[in-house]
Amino acid sequence: MRSMLIALGIAGLAACSTSTPVASAPDPVTASAETLLVDTDLPVAPEIDAPVESVASLEPVDAVPAEPTVPLVRYSLRRGETLAHFARWSEIPVEEIADTSELELDGMYAVGTEIALAIDPEVRALVEARRDAHHRTRAESYLASRGSTGTEFYKVKTGDSAWTIARDRHGMPVWLLESLNPSANLERLRPGEQLLVPVFADIVVDDFDAGEPEIEIGTSLEHVE
Repeated sequence: MRSMLIALGIAGLAACSTSTPVASAPDPVTASAETLLVDTDLPVAPEIDAPVESVASLEPVDAVPAEPTVPLVRYSLRRGETLAHFARWSEIPVEEIADTSELELDGMYAVGTEIALAIDPEVRALVEARRDAHHRTRAESYLASRGSTGTEFYKVKTGDSAWTIARDRHGMPVWLLESLNPSANLERLRPGEQLLVPVFADIVVDDFDAGEPEIEIGTSLEHVE
């Protein structure tokens, strides 16, 4: 009996050894390699070049807007005017006016010399109002001192000049003729042109004009009177 059992056990072992083997789990390294081989066969999407902005076209992060430039307003010097006058009228330092006008601070300037002021429209209106008031007050003071009885028009004749009309015919300084006729070009008078002149009871003029200020730094030049 014992020997029979042993024989049956040996037969069972032999039967188990001939059965179908159980499938084992795939090796991870082998599976990864197989996957890569499969992926290389897939179509590759074409690369698209994205537009790149140039460095120059990029807006600076901390860019500060430039301050607007104040335009230069230009004036022609009238008789008796100085750089100091324009400094007072515009409230700009006389040194700055000389610089923007490209003039020497201590120079002597002819009538018509150009003065340049860096001013906005509001200050420009103030300068022109103060300038007109200055010349009006100066003229009124002189006329009052001479006892003017009124004004009249004078027709320019051939050969006339501002000097002969003012001094010889009406006995007054040229600057007064200019003040009474601010829109006239006294350097280029035309025959037949009408000029406003004062009427004096006495047309004799002193050697030095009444009310004429002393020459200041930056003043305009005119005939010595």
